Amino acid sequence: MQLRVLGPVDAVGAEGPVPLGGPKQRTVLALLAQAAASARSDRR
Repeated sequence: MQLRVLGPVDAVGAEGPVPLGGPKQRTVLALLAQAAASARSDRR
């Protein structure tokens, strides 16, 4: 799965676009993705 957070938040799976829900769900998903990326970069 590819998660895109630059521009509109969306996700694409092996079979095409994945429905993410409304604006609140997309915001939470973007924040979780950002937190995961921050935690991963701190481990280096």
